[in-house]
Amino acid sequence: MKLDGNDLVKFEQAGFYSIVGDKELNRIFMKINGFWTDPGDVPNYNADMEKCVGSMRKGFTILTEVDEDKSPKFAITKLHKRNQEILRDGGVGKAAVYFPKGRLLQTMTLNVVGKLSGMNVKIFNDEGEAESWLNCG
Repeated sequence: MKLDGNDLVKFEQAGFYSIVGDKELNRIFMKINGFWTDPGDVPNYNADMEKCVGSMRKGFTILTEVDEDKSPKFAITKLHKRNQEILRDGGVGKAAVYFPKGRLLQTMTLNVVGKLSGMNVKIFNDEGEAESWLNCG
């Protein structure tokens, strides 16, 4: 992941997420950390994404790393759904998510949230494969 340079916009909620927009690459890198239990723990999550999306050009891509080992609670799923709507409405071209193999529940949840938000997300178990897919065509 390229995360240094002058053309970056960065947002973070320590211990919960980081969002980095690379204007030159026209890509957002997001990392979801751990299991979120309460929306109040991440009060700026969707606002931060809106600001980041606002700094990108239409057709931008997003690469998300998920580092949680359980499926999120419904209130958190609603936050993620809204986040995907922000990305979709902002003009995302391609979206890739990667997390370790064997996370069937997370895969199913991500697919459901994607259907609800209207955003198509491709799931990978390897960061390199996800980036390669985002970089082609």
